Parts: sequence; C-alpha cells; structure tokens
Amino acid sequence: GGLAVALAEMAMASNMGATIDVPESAPALHSWLFGEDQARYIIATSDADTVLTKAAAAGVNAKKIGRTGGKQLTVGGQATISVEDLAASHNDWLPDFMSKP
Repeated sequence: GGLAVALAEMAMASNMGATIDVPESAPALHSWLFGEDQARYIIATSDADTVLTKAAAAGVNAKKIGRTGGKQLTVGGQATISVEDLAASHNDWLPDFMSKP
C-alpha cells in the first residue's frame, strides 16, 4: 500500500504517467513510498498554486510532489515503469498465477 500503490493506481486509471520527486525531507525511501497513513491524500490538478494556497489558508499541510504526463511513472529519477507495463503486470498476474499447475 501507501503512496507507491496509490500512484500506480492513478496512473493505470488515467492511462497517464507521472514524475514524482522525492523530497529531501522524506524519511527512508521505502517508508515514504509504502508507509500507510490515513492522513495523506494524493490529488491531481491543473492548478497546483490555487490548491496549495487554499490548503494553507485552511491550515492543511499540502505539498507538490510531482507532475503528471507522459506514459511512464517515474519516482525519484530512479524507478521508472511504463503505464502499459504497469497495467499488464497488474491485470495479468492472477490469471498467470492460476494457470500454473
């Protein structure tokens, strides 16, 4: 679960990639990507400045962590997978697993 799974699900649902920047203040990478926290939400918007301004005015901590576009999901400039390969792995693993003796 966590951020990595949510980003993958968003990429597959929209058929759009994203480039995610890992903040320098992030804890260990595995913790930042896979830690589950009920207080974190991911949104995609065409007007990040307005969202960040309104969040700040409401006392809500919000950060821009990347941008959407293209056909690949890239995290921290290190891990990249095409949305097509991501969807194929997600959709095909159970049928592939069940077809084995």
